[in-house]
Amino acid sequence: MTLLSGLSIKSLKWIGKWEGETVMKMILAALFMIWVLAPQGGFTQGIDSVRPFLEGKWKNLARTVPPFQPPENEMWNYRITVPFPAFWPPASGNALVYYAVPYGINLGRLVDTEFVGSPWARITVQKDNPPQVELLEKKVVKIGIQGVRPITQKEKEIYDSDEAVIGCLGKISSLPDDSAPEARALRDFYRLWKSHNGVLADHLLEHHRAFFSWLIKDE
Repeated sequence: MTLLSGLSIKSLKWIGKWEGETVMKMILAALFMIWVLAPQGGFTQGIDSVRPFLEGKWKNLARTVPPFQPPENEMWNYRITVPFPAFWPPASGNALVYYAVPYGINLGRLVDTEFVGSPWARITVQKDNPPQVELLEKKVVKIGIQGVRPITQKEKEIYDSDEAVIGCLGKISSLPDDSAPEARALRDFYRLWKSHNGVLADHLLEHHRAFFSWLIKDE
């Protein structure tokens, strides 16, 4: 899985300004690096050409967040979601839709959780066409707090199948039979993603209701 980091290593300079003991600075730096560099749910195939544009827009959006300082100690980043079908049931020429989503941590208050923001960009990818970007927000808007936990080995194996699963999603032109291998693979992957991203999944439901309904069929 691919993580798009909206923060550079230079952001660690913020931590260096923290007033406290050296040990505390080291702990905060380690937590920050784990959060930024840890594998997160996301997939970016087909959108490389718009990444510089997204990075530029994120820098402007990040300025709407208060500076990192006590007592809030919030750090914000953004990630690209896994893609969703533009419409469902699928048909020939179906497009894939990604979202750029802000995520935040509070080093002083949040434990095993992170803030989730409203998607600020929607990226639509269709075969033989350049990606299209629609900006959705002008500032970071919190929509909830998501719990996080380590994934199991079985879950890792499912996530590692992302390229094959999402490649299938981009190619199918009709609703797969429920017993077909591609249907099982799609359901396993996206059900797992949904279980780890409940806050965002609920927020996106209105845009992909038919797809989510198909995912939970017979669950």
